[in-house]
Amino acid sequence: GIGAVLLGGRFADWFGRYRALVPSMGLMALSQGLLLLVHDPLSYVAVALMQGVACFVNPLPTIVMGDALAPRLRPTGIAVYRAVCDVAILSAPASMGLAIQAAGFGAAESVNFGVAAFAVAGVALLYAASHASYVAEHARSAPST
Repeated sequence: GIGAVLLGGRFADWFGRYRALVPSMGLMALSQGLLLLVHDPLSYVAVALMQGVACFVNPLPTIVMGDALAPRLRPTGIAVYRAVCDVAILSAPASMGLAIQAAGFGAAESVNFGVAAFAVAGVALLYAASHASYVAEHARSAPST
């Protein structure tokens, strides 16, 4: 809920945006994978709670987009991010339904886990590129001795 998002924002302020986003997305990918092992209501509730904890940094991708892109590219980056999110929200029920009909619940969850793992890898690469750029920029601006 809103309390978790506020806590996620505070956590990002304390430890850094990428340091909050990457572990949270990793936890989300893990919880998506654990859904494959759910066979009873109690396990489902536990995994759903785990997903809720992982989503506490939900607003951070837009903020990270602003950090990672040059000022003139930020509006486009945020617009593309929102468009991808909206398409995903609209297409997920149909695509998961097709996967379930084609190969069962396990197939749908495997697709879901794959998408989450891909997102974690993308954020990790974005962090690495951003960090390398930051280090290079500070190396150029440091006074030579």
